[in-house]
Amino acid sequence: MRWFKDFPLILVEGFRLGPLSEQERRALFDLYSDNKVCMFLQRDPMRQEKEAEALIRKWQEDFRHRRGIRWGIYKDAGGEKDLMGTVAIHYVDSINRRAELGADLFPCYWGAGIISRLVERLKEAAFKEMGLHRLEIRCMPDNIASVRIALKAGFTFEGTLRDYVYIPGKGFTDESVYRLLAPEYFSRLPVSEE
Repeated sequence: MRWFKDFPLILVEGFRLGPLSEQERRALFDLYSDNKVCMFLQRDPMRQEKEAEALIRKWQEDFRHRRGIRWGIYKDAGGEKDLMGTVAIHYVDSINRRAELGADLFPCYWGAGIISRLVERLKEAAFKEMGLHRLEIRCMPDNIASVRIALKAGFTFEGTLRDYVYIPGKGFTDESVYRLLAPEYFSRLPVSEE
């Protein structure tokens, strides 16, 4: 598996993916203190801004230790730096060359196909640039938006892990697993004309 020397900046279809800085803790707090956003997450909504600052530091450490990459999602409009959400290749297992995709958007951006467009570029980063063999999307079975994204992106449903995750206030919940393997990804790429 390969890793990035510097944090990878990505431009795709009108969006810019870049690192989050501690100066963005307020925007990140606004995202993860929203009950709608946290409805399908394995965490309670944030209650204090310092939680967002600690999360940014954790993501920075994850990148340094090759455990994951969490990007902020921004509109690619000049110097505009309004956070729309986050997207990640995380839970990286370098020995087994696998990782998971994750994404969270402010509700005002839901239903616009943003994550579906970004997933295509993240698959390329995972398989072509990082050399991963397996990529997963895991979500609660009733998270219909994530299920649609996984299926639209060519992931295969592998099954549901019963009572797999404990979420405070919800108890044990199921988690559905969708996967895409490197040979499947590369076999679906268009043949380049020479």
